[in-house]
Amino acid sequence: MPGIARDEPMHPVQIAGFRKMRIGQKIEMITMMRETGIALRIVGLRMRHPDWPEEKLELEARKAAMVASTD
Repeated sequence: MPGIARDEPMHPVQIAGFRKMRIGQKIEMITMMRETGIALRIVGLRMRHPDWPEEKLELEARKAAMVASTD
């Protein structure tokens, strides 16, 4: 994805924080980030397709999230 430095090293404080987290906390954080991304995608789709019903907006946003997760 352009504009995102995926290979930028994490700060030692971030690494320490992640190491202290329980696995459940990490999964919850990932889930919240994914749902936030889907919500943002829905907003963008709604702006481009104001006539689409909510169900279609959510379906298309989730499809896009699935494709993005395979990159």
